[in-house]
Amino acid sequence: MTRTDWDDFYVKLANGNKRSLVDFSTLDNPWTRPEFKPTMTYRLGAEYVFIPKRPREQMDRLWTLRGGLFLDEEPATGKSNRFQVPDDRGSGEPDQFYGFGVGLGLLLHNRVNLDAAYQLRYGKGVNKDFIRGVRGFEEDVMQHLFMVSTVIYF
Repeated sequence: MTRTDWDDFYVKLANGNKRSLVDFSTLDNPWTRPEFKPTMTYRLGAEYVFIPKRPREQMDRLWTLRGGLFLDEEPATGKSNRFQVPDDRGSGEPDQFYGFGVGLGLLLHNRVNLDAAYQLRYGKGVNKDFIRGVRGFEEDVMQHLFMVSTVIYF
């Protein structure tokens, strides 16, 4: 579980102005400064290692299976653009994404480790303040991520 307070993420420019690292808006003017609600991330996972049944068995291969679920929030502002239209704002509530991941690992001869993983991340009705000035904008997001890695032990 993690909590991120996005109001603490800023960069101070050479001229002394502070800019948000979320949307690069200026933080110096209290009237136009966006306020971001903190986001939370929850992850729960498990791994199963297929250990040989006999205690002293020679292990040429060792398989692992992994899986998990998560809730992942992204920051959202409640601010509008310069050409304000009444109620033309994001809600300010963090966008919620849900997902799962599965993975498979193989260790060969205690030397080469091969891993593959897949993740699906889904958000319904998110990014309402991503394109400001478009009344009622929102989108459903479905992201697929596939990763492969290897480690060779010397």
